[in-house]
Amino acid sequence: MKGERYPLKTCSKILFKKWIDDVRRAYRRIPEIKDKIAYYESQLDGYHAVTYDSVRVKTFGNAQERKLLFTIQKIQDEQKKLKALESITETHKLFAGSLDDDSKDILDYIVLTNLKPLEVCLRMSIKRARYYHCVNSIIMKWISKC
Repeated sequence: MKGERYPLKTCSKILFKKWIDDVRRAYRRIPEIKDKIAYYESQLDGYHAVTYDSVRVKTFGNAQERKLLFTIQKIQDEQKKLKALESITETHKLFAGSLDDDSKDILDYIVLTNLKPLEVCLRMSIKRARYYHCVNSIIMKWISKC
């Protein structure tokens, strides 16, 4: 029985760490993607409207029109990425809201800073046993939510 439960516990911690990495990555990438979207939108300001004159018979043969379509596609792709990352950060915020104050502070230190456990204990003025107890309770609560 013990041998069957141990891999699940290890796997759960690995999945939790992967989730933490995803949340960190999302918080780091959101400003980058917003900057990309702003850059692509600023490129749209310089384009002239597409004309549909009867004199001109060509259909999207113009390099400027192809670049316009490319820019619009890039904006849509970046907005999809932004939505996915914002959903990850939203789940983090909802999960953190369901924790008690100490656990929430520890989770914020784990996600938003890259401090070692000892440094977190010193900043929060708690013992390491309390820190690891809170981390284990966070993991168990995270597992029960998934």
